[in-house]
Amino acid sequence: MTILGPLAGESPEPMTREQFDAVRKRLRASLDNVVTLDKRDLERVVNEVISLKKRLQRVEDAIEPLVSDLRRDCSA
Repeated sequence: MTILGPLAGESPEPMTREQFDAVRKRLRASLDNVVTLDKRDLERVVNEVISLKKRLQRVEDAIEPLVSDLRRDCSA
């Protein structure tokens, strides 16, 4: 997967890829048990998910006009 650089005006991501993968590994390893995370780690994971959701919305907003033009050209 290609890692996107920051979009214009976008703040840096809350977690590095390695940090996110480490937390995800801990969660997957204990799916049948109680999971304990430091409050700081949990906040960073939540902030990462929020950041990625905002980025996805910005990318969707950026390509929506292109997709509309392509669909219009294909149907003509």
